[in-house]
Amino acid sequence: LPASRVESIHAENTGLGGILANKGGIAAVLTVASTKLYFLTVHLQPHEGRANFDKRNADVEEILAGTGGDPSVMAHHAFVFGDLNYRVAFPTSTRGIAPTKEES
Repeated sequence: LPASRVESIHAENTGLGGILANKGGIAAVLTVASTKLYFLTVHLQPHEGRANFDKRNADVEEILAGTGGDPSVMAHHAFVFGDLNYRVAFPTSTRGIAPTKEES
């Protein structure tokens, strides 16, 4: 197996007041052979609506800043996991109504 090393592990809380750890993220940077890998796991706030979407985006920015910065600069490959809570709005069918179960 190639040599591997944990370069860093950082956490950033974005829960109530930025203190509670019920929301936030953990980032780990590992080196395997000469390749740096960045792993981020997050739990973002739920709910629909533009305000919640904007809050999720702001929380991601806060998590990245609090865990070391831009993963595209820190590592060769980045992986993001977790409960992102982004919502998907599926389009209606070509008939102008919600798609049936078979169409989904």
